[in-house]
Amino acid sequence: MNNRDQRIGLGEEIMGQGQLQGGLLWSYLGHGALVGPCDLESSMHNPAFMEYTSRVFGDVTVVVRDCPSWDLLDSDWASVRKVLEQADILVIKYSVTDKLAFQQVRNSYAPRLRPLLRHWGVPVILVAVGARLNDEGPPCTCPLCASDWSSCVPHSEGLQLSRDLGATYLELPSLNHVFVGRYFGSVLEYFMIQCLKHKAKERPEKRRGNKVNELWSVLPAHRAVLVARCDVMAAMFSGKYAEARSRVVPIHGVSSDTFLSFLEYLYTDSCCPASVLQAMAVLVCAEMYQVKRLQHLCEVCVCAYLQSMPSRELSSTGISVIRLLRRAKCHNAEQLYVWLLHFISNNYLIFSHKPDFLELSEEEREQVERLRWPSRGYLQELSEYQHRRRKLRKSRCIVM
Repeated sequence: MNNRDQRIGLGEEIMGQGQLQGGLLWSYLGHGALVGPCDLESSMHNPAFMEYTSRVFGDVTVVVRDCPSWDLLDSDWASVRKVLEQADILVIKYSVTDKLAFQQVRNSYAPRLRPLLRHWGVPVILVAVGARLNDEGPPCTCPLCASDWSSCVPHSEGLQLSRDLGATYLELPSLNHVFVGRYFGSVLEYFMIQCLKHKAKERPEKRRGNKVNELWSVLPAHRAVLVARCDVMAAMFSGKYAEARSRVVPIHGVSSDTFLSFLEYLYTDSCCPASVLQAMAVLVCAEMYQVKRLQHLCEVCVCAYLQSMPSRELSSTGISVIRLLRRAKCHNAEQLYVWLLHFISNNYLIFSHKPDFLELSEEEREQVERLRWPSRGYLQELSEYQHRRRKLRKSRCIVM
């Protein structure tokens, strides 16, 4: 296997070989990175970028191009754009303690990058590095805290920039192995896996040409088991239908992986979907063939997967919970529909900022607003408490 993935890093990275260990991507790649020219096309080579390679997942070569300064977008925009066009993943880093530099990125460079990123569809990771200052104690990481807005970049502004760029937003208090490996590394590895899957899917399609749609997957099964376990199939195989006389039965509207999970349940009376999307696909198949128990098992799986997600992952995931709600209602999964409404209400601050929140019907939105947490009263009391606390700090007496 000779896969090659490419990432571009934008930000104030230190570019000396002896100093690269302070960089974000270098911290993630560790000791496996090799600094030097890469085996890319000569048209892509740009001496202004620091290039180094590494290996991930055992045998996947990763090419990293680190941009030394944002000023390069002004001095050599044509070369930067040429490199960005070839990128598979884009990582943008800024310091939360340098508000002036952040404002320059947001006001000058982000408007230039936004239309290009939307056109190319490149995954973007926006990383805020550093701990915010707080005179009263340890560094504050609370998104609602406004005690350091004058000197540091608040959480809300970084989150807004990520929405403008269509990026996944992360905050790393420091570049140690815990934050870089566990938080940044998990997100980056997810996008690398998706990129590799996309490239692997493109290769056979290019070889097959126009014959892609002619391929079929044949799944063997025992007719007696299908008849005994599924009433719809029992009627299909015992009536005067073409399926009753055919040895190969076409299944429409269901992928081979989904139908294989459906067959696994018919044979073993158990179902273990690997993800939320697979559980929803099996749920649709179960509703199509009227297997109620499998439908209920898939509802439980979807709830368990979503409940196990931490808030950080829930806010950055590509899974649309609103669309899961739509599909649950469309395919008569009443229990899952009710549960998803409560789940959206309990995580109101996460889902209310997503674009698909507007897809909720008026009745659903009224219910979510009524059950939302944190409630409007709680946020108002919190704001008043923080205001009184700031006034008290200003009027504090110091006894020498």
